[in-house]
Amino acid sequence: MMVDVGISHPEELIEQFPGGVIILDSERRIEYLNREMKKMLGRNSEKIIGKKFKEVFKKTSKEIYEYEKKRGKKVVLRGKLQKIEDKHFGCLVDVSDLNKYRNLFDGVPAGVYRVNEGNKIIMANEGFAKIFGYDSAEEVIGMNVRELYLSEEDMKKFIENLQEEGSVMNYILDMKKKDGQKIIISASSSIIKDDNGDQVEREGTILDVTEKMQYLRALEEMPTGYYEVEHKKGGRHEIVDCNAAFAEIFGYSKDEIIGMDISELYANLDEKERFMQNLRDESEKNRDLKDYELKVKKKDETEFFIEIDCHLIKDTKGKELGRRGTVRDITYKIQLKKTLEDMDKFVHQYITPLINIEISTEALVDILELMTGLEYRRIKHVSPSERIADEFALMLEDTMPLFKKIGIPSKILLDIESHLADIRERKELFGNDFSLMDLWTREHISYLLGRLRYISDVLKGKLPENISNRMKKIEEKGQYVLQIYAIKQQQRIFSTAKLTHNVIESLRFYLFKGKEIEFDFREKNIYSIIGKNMELLYPYAQQKGLNFVYKGERVAKASIAEEHFDRTISNLLMNAVKYSYTREGGYIDIVVEDNDEEVKIEISNYGIPIRRDEINKVFEYGYRGIFSPDWNRVGSGIGLADAKAVIEKHGGRIRIESVPSQAGHSGEYDIPYITTVRAYIPKRREKNEKGVVGRG
Repeated sequence: MMVDVGISHPEELIEQFPGGVIILDSERRIEYLNREMKKMLGRNSEKIIGKKFKEVFKKTSKEIYEYEKKRGKKVVLRGKLQKIEDKHFGCLVDVSDLNKYRNLFDGVPAGVYRVNEGNKIIMANEGFAKIFGYDSAEEVIGMNVRELYLSEEDMKKFIENLQEEGSVMNYILDMKKKDGQKIIISASSSIIKDDNGDQVEREGTILDVTEKMQYLRALEEMPTGYYEVEHKKGGRHEIVDCNAAFAEIFGYSKDEIIGMDISELYANLDEKERFMQNLRDESEKNRDLKDYELKVKKKDETEFFIEIDCHLIKDTKGKELGRRGTVRDITYKIQLKKTLEDMDKFVHQYITPLINIEISTEALVDILELMTGLEYRRIKHVSPSERIADEFALMLEDTMPLFKKIGIPSKILLDIESHLADIRERKELFGNDFSLMDLWTREHISYLLGRLRYISDVLKGKLPENISNRMKKIEEKGQYVLQIYAIKQQQRIFSTAKLTHNVIESLRFYLFKGKEIEFDFREKNIYSIIGKNMELLYPYAQQKGLNFVYKGERVAKASIAEEHFDRTISNLLMNAVKYSYTREGGYIDIVVEDNDEEVKIEISNYGIPIRRDEINKVFEYGYRGIFSPDWNRVGSGIGLADAKAVIEKHGGRIRIESVPSQAGHSGEYDIPYITTVRAYIPKRREKNEKGVVGRG
């Protein structure tokens, strides 16, 4: 049901997901509704738990369902249920107001499509057309989707997997653009069946991951060997491509091993024949050969074992064209196990969902800004829990006497007053926990807006004009609060995904610290990189009652590798937020000085001390200070170590100090400390012949 993307509590993400989530048991009885689903269905939603889905939801057309609230009011929902093991999972959205969703698909960068049983494209958004190089969605509608595949064999295998599983997620395919250019896409698709259970269509989304090959560069640096073989005439199986790790495993250079017959690497002929038979058997079942242990030999004839994953490549007539796969030296399997398994999981199961979340949430922020006319940059300092919520509550409180005069039932008035009291008490309940306070405020305002709509519906045409006008103003104020919350919440999800990405990149840099990694040094304005990261981390700082205070020059240029330097600034600012005490009106100081030869960066926070004997240790990979776990703060012990490695790659240096926040203090660690990180970056640098600067 969920993909863990590094967020501490994925179930909270589902509870705050902007679509309705429903889970049915094996008998299709309703077992679970998330918060958004309950909100869409109304106050009586809890009463449908345990009832059969078809007794509660009326199917009016394909993927469209109606739910009847009290007094005949209907909610129209769109979505579908998918069976996973013995349960049914669904995500439904309220499409009662279709105008709100009119431009949704065309507003996202992912391709959305639908294909009929004859492989004709019957629906596509502009994103789909753009991915394949077409001018518009109209140009691709009616095409046979096979025209977009690079290999018909790949298409058949994809469809067979889809038919067998019912749906696939993040399936990697080689495809081609209108001009024949090869692209790599990540497809998520599902089968659509009619009421008789027969397949009639399939639909899904695609992402162009060709430009995301930076993540696949890890294959070249990982201790996993990659290779590709062509099956030539006369039985020769020639190595046509491989990475450096593959060649190194067998004791060759990359230049030596490419062009060899791979048969020379097997320990004996029997090993080769057994391997090829197993590979062909798996291919007949439309599967790749996985985790196959094979006895091979090095250049010096030393025999050893490898573990291999392999895919047999065939043409449309079933003729073998070659094979490609990955190999791992398992002679030292225990020693390599953690790195290999963690990195395999990282590459195949972590990065793709993380990229999807970044793309999707960034697009949703854009859509929400477009729909509401608000910009995150302008409202980021506005908290739904602060002044606007008070204004909403005060407007509604002032209207209560008027409600009493026109005879609104006392039960409804008491209900409204109860929720207003909860809004008034939010600061006493949550103190400085602004995230929970915002969520609490949003829930109560959403409910109160529902109560006002109910009053309007019941007394439609009977409300005095002054009350009607007042209610409209209250509703406008409440909707404004909800719009701010929605945009800020989506921005927070995007920030979480981006920061998680930075942590993964830090880990990858650490794992390959023994290898030289090329840094692309260019002159950049350091202030702009710091500003971008202050924006990214603002939701987390605000949650702790903190602000970033920038002091220094707005133009401070130096020769840096932007991708790595950006990650370093993100790590340093995240540490400053993480280890600051929560305090309303608190701040994190950032100072940048542009000197003749170098740029100096200072980041200071008020909070957790670092002991004197730990000052140098905190730069070691995996080390966390003795006070780091205070208040259950989580961390990897990689951020500062990665920052030191990157800054030294730039020819710079980094220092840290932690001193008592009160002058003249004895030096005990019973008060907050001011912790300051200072980094010095040379403004200019010299490269070696390869354009690579060695690690310090």
